Amino acid sequence: GALSLLANVGGGGVPGGRTVGRDGTPHVKEGFVTTLEMNVVATFNVCRLGAVVMAQNEPDGEGERGVIVNTASIAGLEGQTGQVGYATVKAAILGMTLPLARDLSAVGI
Repeated sequence: GALSLLANVGGGGVPGGRTVGRDGTPHVKEGFVTTLEMNVVATFNVCRLGAVVMAQNEPDGEGERGVIVNTASIAGLEGQTGQVGYATVKAAILGMTLPLARDLSAVGI
């Protein structure tokens, strides 16, 4: 069958921590980058590849070919102490979703 619904519900990453630890050590950059890749880059990648498949669907009576749903977290708006990486990726997914919807509306997604 055709791909008509794509749901991005990914999450996770490496353990968080404060930007500067109580002992004065900085947050591990690699962990932050891994969290970005696991959430933001992965969400974008699945959206772009799924959209290619959906765009090939025959449109329904309203011209729609498929739906993409991205989930995030309230942390994207109100991150807590020790959640710099997690809050950043959730905010990025929120920021990505509306422009993505506007781009894909031209092809009925």
